[in-house]
Amino acid sequence: MGEDRSTLQGAGHGRLAALFAIVLLPALAIGCIFAATLYLERERQLENGALQTARALGQVFDGVLASRQARLEVLALSPQLAAGDLDAFQRQARGAMGADVEDGAVALIRADGQQLVNTLAPWGTPLPKTGALDLVARIIATSQPAVSDMFTGTVKRRPVIAVAIPVQLSGRAASGSVAGPGAAGVLLYGQPVAGLQGFLSRQRLPAGYGAVLLDRSGTVISRAGTAPEKVGARGEAAVRAALATRAEGKLRGDGHLLAYSRSARSGWTVALRIERSVLLQGVRRGMAGVAAAVLAALACGAAMAWRFNSNTLHSLHGLRRAAARAAEGQPGVRAPLDGPAEIATLAQQFNHMLAAREAAERRLHLSASVFSATAEGIMLANADMQIIDVNPAFLAMSGYQRHELLGQPTSVLQSGRHGPAFYEAMWQAIDTLGHWQGQIWDRRRDGTLFAAYLTITRVLDRTGEVSHYIALFTDITDQRLHQEEIERAAHIDPLTGLPNRRLLGDRLQQALARVRRHGGLLAVCAIDLDGFKAVNDERGHEAGDAVLVEVAQRLQHVVRSDDTVARLGGDEFLLLLTDLDHPGLAEEIVLRALQAVRQPVALEQGSAHVSASIGLAFYPEHGRDADTLLRASDNAMYVAKRRGRDQFSRALAA
Repeated sequence: MGEDRSTLQGAGHGRLAALFAIVLLPALAIGCIFAATLYLERERQLENGALQTARALGQVFDGVLASRQARLEVLALSPQLAAGDLDAFQRQARGAMGADVEDGAVALIRADGQQLVNTLAPWGTPLPKTGALDLVARIIATSQPAVSDMFTGTVKRRPVIAVAIPVQLSGRAASGSVAGPGAAGVLLYGQPVAGLQGFLSRQRLPAGYGAVLLDRSGTVISRAGTAPEKVGARGEAAVRAALATRAEGKLRGDGHLLAYSRSARSGWTVALRIERSVLLQGVRRGMAGVAAAVLAALACGAAMAWRFNSNTLHSLHGLRRAAARAAEGQPGVRAPLDGPAEIATLAQQFNHMLAAREAAERRLHLSASVFSATAEGIMLANADMQIIDVNPAFLAMSGYQRHELLGQPTSVLQSGRHGPAFYEAMWQAIDTLGHWQGQIWDRRRDGTLFAAYLTITRVLDRTGEVSHYIALFTDITDQRLHQEEIERAAHIDPLTGLPNRRLLGDRLQQALARVRRHGGLLAVCAIDLDGFKAVNDERGHEAGDAVLVEVAQRLQHVVRSDDTVARLGGDEFLLLLTDLDHPGLAEEIVLRALQAVRQPVALEQGSAHVSASIGLAFYPEHGRDADTLLRASDNAMYVAKRRGRDQFSRALAA
C-alpha cells in the first residue's frame, strides 16, 4: 500500500516536473526572445526618434535661413538700391535685418566678387572681394537664391555662412559712376558661425545626445551635446560617406547610434549622435517589470489553459468543419455558437461573413449578367485610363479579343479623326461635371472606323479620388455614314467629285476671313470650256461627261494642295487660289491650266478637243467680298472669250 502511494506520488511529482519543465522552458525562451526584441525595438525607437529630431533641427535651420532670405528679398526692393545710392542703402541695410540677427553683416557684391557695401565697415572704406566667390558665381549663373558653405569673412576674418539672392544693380551701383543699363549682382547676409551655435544649443538635447550641423562640403559649422567634432573640422566619415548616396538615414557606429538628415533647401545636414549607454539604460529599466509581467502571464496562462482547453478545442473543431464546408462551396453553411464566449463571438462573426458573402455573390452574379447581356458596349478603365474590363458587346463592336484589351490604354481605340481640342473639351467636361456624352469615331482592330454615341462617367472612391471610369458605347456607324453621304451630296458635284457652288462659297468666305486678318493675296479664276457644246451635241452626253471628268482631274493637278477646284455647273469651273506671295504665281497656275485643258481628251471612239477661257480676279484689287470677286472674274472670262478663247484675261481694277 505504501509502495503504491509512493509510486503514485513519484509519478505525480514526475508529471509535475515534466509539466513545470514544459512551461518553464518556453517561458525562458520567450523571456530571452522578448529581451532581445525589447533591445532591438528600443534601438529602433531611438533611431527613428533621432531621425525625426534631425529632421526637426534641419527645419529649424531652414526657418532661420528662410527668414534671412525673406528679409533680403524685402531689402532688394529698396528704392535707394534701385537708384544706385549705396550710401543710403548701407544705412537702410544696417537696420533692415532686425535685432535678432546678432552681429551678422549685409553685403552688396558685384558679379566679379567685389563688395560694394558691407554693413560691418563704414561707408567709403575700401572693401576686399568677398570670401564666398563660389556662392556669387553660382547665383550669377543660376539667378536663384543659394546658401554657402562655411568660409572666412574678409572684414572681421571670422568663420561665417551666407544666404544670398540675385539682384539687379543700377548702372551707378555696378560701376560706381553715373547710372547706366545695370548689371547682375548679389545681395548677401553673412551669419557668424558662432550665432548658429546658439540656435543648436537652445534645442536642449537629452543626456547622452550630441548634434552637429554640417555644410554641403561636410564641414562642422555648429555642435551641441556630446558630439566629439569641433566647429571647422570634418564631420564623421560614416555620415559623409552615407550622404553620397542618401539624403537621410540611420547608422550604427562603435558605441553609438547615428541619424542624419540633409535639407533640400540649404544642402546642410543635421547629424544626431546617441551614445549606446542611453539605449542600455532604457532597456534595463524596462526589463524588471517586463520579466515580472511575463512570468505572471505565463503562470495565469498555464492555469487557464488547462481549464479551457477541452471546450476551446471542441468549439474550434466545429468552426473548422464549417470553414472547410464553406471553402468547398456548400451553400447555407453555418458554424455552431457554443463554447467560450470569444469562440462563440468568432463563430457568429464568421456566420455573418458567410451571409454577407452569399449576398454579395448574388449581387455580383446579377451585375455580371447585366454586364454580359446588355447590347451596349461597356468598357471599364482605372484612374490611369488603362482598360480593366470590357463586355461581349464591346468586343463585337471593336473586333478585339478580351485579352488584347486588358491593361491597354484607352487611346488604343483612337481613330485620328479628332484633334486635341476635341479630347480637351471632353476631359474638361468629365473633370467638372463628372460625365460626358457625344458622338465619337474610334478604330476597330482591323483598322476600320466605327462611330459610337459614347457616355463616359467618372466614379469616385470614399476619399473623393477617381476610382475608375465607365464608358458606354452605342454603335451608330450606319447613321453617321448615311449622314455624311447626305452632307457630301449637298456639297460635292456628283459627276466630277469636285466641290460644288455651295461648298465653294463656304471656302471662299473662310479664305476671305483669313486674308482680312493676316493680309496677303487670293485669286478667283472663272473657267469656261471652249468647244464643249459641240462635243456634247455631236458626240453625245456620255462623251461630254467624260470630257468634264478629265478636265476636272487635270485642273486638280495644276493647282497647289491648299487651292480649291470647283465645278459651278455645265462646263463652268472655278479656281480659288489662296496664300499667294505675288500675282505672278496665280498667272503661272492659270497658264498651266490653259495648257492642261487644251490637250486632247481620249474617248472610247477617237478624241475630243476643248480649250478654256479664264478670267482672273484678285483680292483686294478687284473686290473685297465674294460676290464682287466672282463677278469680276466672270466678266474677265468673257473678255478672254471675245479676244479669241484659249487664253486668260485679268479683271479691271474695282
